[in-house]
Amino acid sequence: MRVLLAAGAVAGALTLACAANAALLDFTSGAAGVPTGTVAGVSYAITSNGVVTNNEAQDGSSCFGHGLACEIDGLGVGDDEITGGAPNTLQTGEWLTVTFDRQVRLTGVAVLDLFYSNRGAEAATIAWQGGSATISAAELEDSGLSGFAALNFITGVLTNFVSFTAANLFGDNGNNDYAVAALSYEPVPLPAALPLFLAGLAGLGFARARKRQTA
Repeated sequence: MRVLLAAGAVAGALTLACAANAALLDFTSGAAGVPTGTVAGVSYAITSNGVVTNNEAQDGSSCFGHGLACEIDGLGVGDDEITGGAPNTLQTGEWLTVTFDRQVRLTGVAVLDLFYSNRGAEAATIAWQGGSATISAAELEDSGLSGFAALNFITGVLTNFVSFTAANLFGDNGNNDYAVAALSYEPVPLPAALPLFLAGLAGLGFARARKRQTA
């Protein structure tokens, strides 16, 4: 497989893994919040080097059958896709980042509109805290599901962000592009004793301040 992987990741999967206790951030749903929102108690913010867009209607069939809403065509920058830099120019490619307000255990990432044609195989580059992967449409050529790809993590990876970029792969033959379909993750709970520990620190600070005032 033409994939750069961190340990415990499986790329080119035909469906998105989503455990019973995992949250699904489905960007093919018309209700998906842009550029901010909260799912399963975890807040997220979406940033890019352009205008984050998720208002284009679903225009293919590869989205269906993977547990997604498939109402719209996913997230993109300026349109429904993340696009590589323009051929023969200094233009940089588009990027999009989903940042969480705390660490999560990322269990899966799904993209759409990843195609293989006579110009070559489109590819999605995905990065997270401590790792990255490139999913190539070449892996989907014989699947019958060209257009949809998922990157699943067997045990999950801890991160507070997921970034998406597209390289210019085709020179004068066109741009490499794809849409961000979904993320699945498990919220990482605070240790049970941490709130008590923090409350104890606050109480200790108050006691010290009071002692200084009475000295």
